[in-house]
Amino acid sequence: MKRFKLFPLLSVIFVFTLFIISLTAFADETSVFDYYINDDSTVTITGYKANDLNIVIPKEVDTYKVTAIGDNAFSGMERIEKVTIDADITSIGSSAFYGCISLAEIKIPDTVTQIGEYAFGNCPLLTADIIPDSLQNKNDKLFSYHDDTDSNTASSDIESEADNTEDNTPIIVILVIVSAFSIVACGVCVWMFVKSKRNKR
Repeated sequence: MKRFKLFPLLSVIFVFTLFIISLTAFADETSVFDYYINDDSTVTITGYKANDLNIVIPKEVDTYKVTAIGDNAFSGMERIEKVTIDADITSIGSSAFYGCISLAEIKIPDTVTQIGEYAFGNCPLLTADIIPDSLQNKNDKLFSYHDDTDSNTASSDIESEADNTEDNTPIIVILVIVSAFSIVACGVCVWMFVKSKRNKR
């Protein structure tokens, strides 16, 4: 009888553990940005995992301050129309937005002092007006196409938007399975508890 009484408690603990695992897995997918952590504990954005037409680059990602946009971070994402930079970034990497042919609006903050070559190459809707006066490394290649004869340029093989977008399907499937299993386990717990009450009568 003691073992039978203990079963509902163990079941509840088990279901609660599954719930925590589900939350943890979901939390790992909350950031739509790929990034790496710099030596000063700030981050550089290196990629984007969603399909939004309007992108907002926040001041922080997972509690880390955003200070830069890395090389090729958004390259080849042809559907992007607008980029809002809320972060006080200081640099934009080479080919960061290369091939974003639909990008028509981006406001670069005055904190930016460095922009890499071809950062806005093959972005026909953008003009030089977007470049802030704070820029220190002014050059004539910001809006240029890649020159394959120049060994110092980035590769001309730009990743497609699909390649830059992480497939979250496995995570979603796992969460659905875990959630369904949790619901079934809860149902079993309730059924066993009710049954135990009836047996006591």
